[in-house]
Amino acid sequence: MSAGELRQTKRRLFQRSLFQLMIKTKSWKELPADLKAIVESAAMAATFDGYTKWWIQTIEFDKKIRDYGVVTTKLSPKDQEKTRELTMEILDEKSRKDPYFAKVWKSQREFIQKYKPYYDFTKFD
Repeated sequence: MSAGELRQTKRRLFQRSLFQLMIKTKSWKELPADLKAIVESAAMAATFDGYTKWWIQTIEFDKKIRDYGVVTTKLSPKDQEKTRELTMEILDEKSRKDPYFAKVWKSQREFIQKYKPYYDFTKFD
């Protein structure tokens, strides 16, 4: 099913990520550098193409679900902050239980800290 289709199954919506490319580590290591560069460039192009299509389809899909009668809501700033706090607690808890998860989450936190000043500067108020 494409992102633009609407199929009633249950009262849930699951979406796969556009930003996934899975390659077995062993296979990746066996690729010569020129083929790795081709795969990386193709993956980047596919991501940008998929992202632009996703935005267009999201607009259309939002209209479809609203026309169908689904009510969408945005959390209040207070609830957004509480959700953020709970999320951080869960991620920190998972980090304490799984060293690999901790390594990935640490990397993500460091990126967020570096990116946030630029994000805050460029976002619309």
